Amino acid sequence: MVLSRTRQKLLEEALYLARQTLADGQPQQADPDYEGKRSIRQEHRRLNAEQIEQLVAEYRAGATTYQLAKHWQIHRHTVTAHLERAGEPIRRPFLTPEQLVEAAELWAEGWSINRLARKYGMDPKTMKSRLISI
Repeated sequence: MVLSRTRQKLLEEALYLARQTLADGQPQQADPDYEGKRSIRQEHRRLNAEQIEQLVAEYRAGATTYQLAKHWQIHRHTVTAHLERAGEPIRRPFLTPEQLVEAAELWAEGWSINRLARKYGMDPKTMKSRLISI
């Protein structure tokens, strides 16, 4: 069996600690210079009712779901879910017909979807769906 360098190092560290535990009866601490990996478990952040009210107020004041997600350290879909539960109408990114024609022309000239999305301030997937719809 072939292991990657990272897995090999982890296995060697585990074997070393196991041998030390068996020899001394006391588990040894890992090398203090060893930098462990971050946990792959996601931290769940729950907003209380007051925080949700503040989030809705910030949205009404003009903040985007992306800005709110970053500020409150939650996923943008969670922001949208809070807004929908609060009965707040969701602003959808849109392009005027003139902007859509301009975007289609730029796309035909070779602009990437990502570049167009940045120009018009929307997600690349949304930009692509708008361009395909014409």
